[in-house]
Amino acid sequence: MSGYPAWSELSREQRLEAIRPMAASGLSANMIAKRFTGVSRNAIIGLCVRNKIALGKGQTNPAIVSAARNRAAKRAQAPKVDRVQKAAPDMVDLGPIAKSRAFDPLDGVAPVSLENLGAKSCHWPVNGFKGHEPIFCGVSTENLYCTSHSRLAYTPHGH
Repeated sequence: MSGYPAWSELSREQRLEAIRPMAASGLSANMIAKRFTGVSRNAIIGLCVRNKIALGKGQTNPAIVSAARNRAAKRAQAPKVDRVQKAAPDMVDLGPIAKSRAFDPLDGVAPVSLENLGAKSCHWPVNGFKGHEPIFCGVSTENLYCTSHSRLAYTPHGH
C-alpha cells in the first residue's frame, strides 16, 4: 500500500479527494482499490457512479486502442448478416394440440427419456408409458419446445 490509509479511516470527502485524481489519470476501479486496505473494486465503482466520477478515461494503452480499432474494422468489412435468423424448422409441426391432449405423446413421434434428451430436443414433458416413466417429446428443434408445444406453452392468459 503506497502511503494511503485504510479505507475505513477516511471520511467520504477524503475518499472522493483521493479517488478523483487517480480516476482522472486513467486508473481502473481495481487499481484504485489495491492502493487502499479494506475496500473492494465494487465499492470504488459504486462511489464513483454515485458521485459521477469517470473511471478509466484518462491515459489509455495504445495497444488496447489499436486492437479495438482492428476489431471494429473487421466488423465493418464483414458482410451484413440479418440479426434475426429464423430458427430451423421443427422436424414435426402437427399444428394445434387440444389442451386435453397436451401431455400425450405426439402421434408418430417416439418420446425420449431424460437421459436421452438432447439440448436441441423438445423439452415438453409427456406422459410416460402408463404414467410411470417421465419422458419428453424429444422432437428435434432449435428452441426449448417444438412448434406444436410452443403454442401450448406460450398462449396468452385467458385463452
